[in-house]
Amino acid sequence: VLAGDAGQIVASHLPLDSLTHVCVNFPEPPQTTRNAECEAAQSQLHLLTPEFFMNVYSILAYSGRLTIWSDNLGYTRSLARVLGDLRNPEGEKVYKNLDQENEVETRNGGVSVYRGIPGPDCGHATHATSYFDRFFEHGQLT
Repeated sequence: VLAGDAGQIVASHLPLDSLTHVCVNFPEPPQTTRNAECEAAQSQLHLLTPEFFMNVYSILAYSGRLTIWSDNLGYTRSLARVLGDLRNPEGEKVYKNLDQENEVETRNGGVSVYRGIPGPDCGHATHATSYFDRFFEHGQLT
């Protein structure tokens, strides 16, 4: 078990080609001025940067997967653009789409944003709910 800053752990403590799947669940968008797009954010604390995604790529095994779950479509689109722009030293795209049954919401930089819950075709064997989901199911929204 590793605890701490994910950026440092991925960059310095995980062996290359060691993980088959990395999941990022409901990441917090970087701070922006009111009504600004995520690309305009200027936060030094923001984790999901091109450098971080390249470090994730280096620890993923061949055919490894990256899944980002989010309920913020604008932010997810901006992350898809970042991922679509990344290239390995040979100039090839680092992240590619996974064929799956979910509906494609949008494509940004060649990376698709899918609608719905990832299932077994994406490497997710179960559908789980959180502590907060159970409140929402029963109408407790605050």
